[in-house]
Amino acid sequence: MKKNRDKIISYILIGCLFVFYYVLVEYRNAHKDIETNKLLSTVVFNSNIDFSLHLESDFDYYDEDELIELKDKYHSSAIVNFDVVGFIDFPSDLFRRTIVQGIDNYEYLNKDWTTTSYSEYGSVFMDADDSIDSGCIRIYGNDSIYSLGELMVLSNEEVLKDNKVLSFILEDEIRYYEIVRVDDFDAYEFDSNGDNELIIVITNEIVIVAKEIGRETI
Repeated sequence: MKKNRDKIISYILIGCLFVFYYVLVEYRNAHKDIETNKLLSTVVFNSNIDFSLHLESDFDYYDEDELIELKDKYHSSAIVNFDVVGFIDFPSDLFRRTIVQGIDNYEYLNKDWTTTSYSEYGSVFMDADDSIDSGCIRIYGNDSIYSLGELMVLSNEEVLKDNKVLSFILEDEIRYYEIVRVDDFDAYEFDSNGDNELIIVITNEIVIVAKEIGRETI
């Protein structure tokens, strides 16, 4: 009799454990759904955002696959360093460099933007006082061949003729510029009229002045 009573008590306890486990699982799932709904309620979805690529007929420097590659490059670079503004690219494949912006114009002169450690080659950077909405955007780099030194070839008129257009790739657009002047650093007067200019300064070497000719959304 006692054995039967113990068996019944054991079955009851096992049953209670199963019920308790079931209730606990259901509670956790319900709580998880509530937390998920709370999180989603704080997210604002903008139905007006167009995620497609816009190919303006006036610009055929990049095909659709290249535009996707450029957008991906921007985002992969921005993840590495929040100081990334965009990157300069020549559709002719002459040159491509990531552009960062530091707290002043010395921070990236000898600093690798990918590791943020010292580098004699430095990084290519935008003037600390400029913004992408400035009428004149100034880009600097030291005179290392790995910085902006490759652009020294543009002082040759024949090379310049084949590489007059350059692009400034930003988060959601490409700005196209045409090079209008290549001056010696010592001879150039920094008197920009702020008319959508991009000025690339290779320290103590040459200055490249380009005028914006259009924009393309990516």
